[in-house]
This record gives sequence, structure tokens and C-alpha cells, in this order.
Amino acid sequence: MMQAIILAGGSQAQLHPWAAHTPKPMLPFFDRPVTEHIIRLLARHDIRDIIITTSGRTMDVPEYFGDGSNLQVNLRYSIEDKPAGTAGAIRRVESLLTGTFIVISSDIITDLDISAAIDEHKSAGAIATVLTHQVGDPTGFGVLCWDETGKISKFVEKPRSTEVFSDTISTGIYVLEPKVISNIAPYSTQDFARHVFPLLLRNQESMHASHLPGYWCDLGAILHYRPAHYAALQGIVRIALPAVYAG
Repeated sequence: MMQAIILAGGSQAQLHPWAAHTPKPMLPFFDRPVTEHIIRLLARHDIRDIIITTSGRTMDVPEYFGDGSNLQVNLRYSIEDKPAGTAGAIRRVESLLTGTFIVISSDIITDLDISAAIDEHKSAGAIATVLTHQVGDPTGFGVLCWDETGKISKFVEKPRSTEVFSDTISTGIYVLEPKVISNIAPYSTQDFARHVFPLLLRNQESMHASHLPGYWCDLGAILHYRPAHYAALQGIVRIALPAVYAG
């Protein structure tokens, strides 16, 4: 059974002033926290064994979701006493993982086909698959390039404008093999984009880029937050919306 890890140990959302004290994982998107949309996305792809990494700043997450039974999933939590980074958080839960797993950020809205990405990952025989998306300004993200087979050859986190070599970015959604964890340095803050993926490429490990049709948006700033709501209302992104009674 496929497992997933939701990274929810982040800081407060930068949506001043009205959401200045809201942790990113609990950022409201219509009638529910953005993390709930991620959980529902995973469940639609029959991924129901889910680990959520949290911190002291995001303790609202386990308090709100509990064991996940109301969403027909099994939720477990890893609570960081100090920031471990996106990859360091994964190393902490290594003992809970049983095979290939998904890593996904908690502060995004997307309808990308997770099942198709998993199939691509298996067909490619990769140690890591990065789901990608094209954006207008890639400087705030991890930028990558790959060959005609999908094999990643370069990955640069948040390049300067003069360093940009592609408009295709990492979505913060990965399909990973357990072997990746041995490349995460213990007892230190480690990020996939800054530390682990560059190391895998230096070691000539096979990394695959999955570029699938669909919607993706990082909700960390007001510049993206409003358009994502409009996209949902217009049916551009396929997510469950609250029922509206016009009586």
C-alpha cells in the first residue's frame, strides 16, 4: 500500500494582515484548511496511510484532523522539536515507511494526477520522481531541466534571475524510494531541493521529472491565494467545493 508524507511543519502564512497568525497548513481555502484538500487528493488516489510532519507552530493540525477517520484515512504525526527541513523531517519517520512513498507540501492547491506520477516513477526505475509545473517567474522555486526520457540533469533551488535556465519548477510533490533516506544527513537540517536532490545528481542516481497536465498553486502569498480561489470557482482546478444554498 502506498504511503504519503504531508509536510506541515511550516511557518505562518504571509498573508498579512488577516491571516498573519495562521500556520500555512491551516490556511483556509473556502470552507476547510488547505491541508484537508491535500488529504482528500491523496484519498482520491487510494493513498490512505498518511504521516503528517508538524512542529510546535503547527499543533493545530493534529488537533483538527485527529486520526483521520472522518476523512476515511489513517493519520499519524511526527512532531519536530526543532526545524529539520523538508528532507530531515522524512528521516525522522523512516521507521514508519514500508516502501515507495509520496512527499507533498501542505500549502498547495493541486489536482495533479498522483497515480499517473507513481506509474511514471515505476516505469522510469528512478530513485526519485519530481512532479513539475511551468510558471511565469521561477525564481522563488526549485528549477530543473531534463532530457527527452524525463531524466533530470540539473536542479537549482531559487535561482537568481540571471541564473534561470527553465520555467519548469518543482511542485514540492515527490515519489521516492526508501533508498533516498540514506542520502539525508542525520541530526541536521536537510532540504530536498538544497541538499538531497543535488547530492543524488552528483552521485548519478536516476531522478525523473513528471510533467503532467493539471492545476498547481503555492498558497504562501496573497499574490497566489486569490487567483487559486477564482480557479476553483471557474472549475479550472478539480477540488471539492462547499455547497451553496441560494434560497
